Amino acid sequence: MDFENVSPYLRFASKQQLVNFEDYLACELVALDNRLYLCCSGNGIVTIGDTTYTLNPGDLLMWRSGTPYFYKTVSSDFSCITCNFDFFSQQKKCYYPQPPVSSAMFHPDQLIEPGFQFSEHQFPFNDTVFLKNAYYLIPSLEALLTEYKNRFKYSNLRCS
Repeated sequence: MDFENVSPYLRFASKQQLVNFEDYLACELVALDNRLYLCCSGNGIVTIGDTTYTLNPGDLLMWRSGTPYFYKTVSSDFSCITCNFDFFSQQKKCYYPQPPVSSAMFHPDQLIEPGFQFSEHQFPFNDTVFLKNAYYLIPSLEALLTEYKNRFKYSNLRCS
């Protein structure tokens, strides 16, 4: 897939306080769409595949659908701007937020946007993206949250 064809579809955006749900998060989860977390406060640990990331305020983590993950809060005030999205708007008919499923119950047919790779060699969105101190993205993500929450005219277009 060529990067020129990207036309993102934002399915969900929120600023959330993330908490440990011991029974629920005791297992690996799999997101059915792509995920982005930008840590706003506190600290948390997110394990994606075989790699563990410590999220501190300002850190951004983005991973692809179909990738096993789990998170654990380190502090009680762990909050993130979270976004669920597709790279392409072809599946926007599925507009409700899609909760993750346990990895034991996951089947690739459940993915909203079936697996693909960008054709550009070493393209960063083919893998997990982790940015330390990405504070410069906060104004853009806060504007995205406002647009998503208020559903102004042309919000879907602006969110993409």
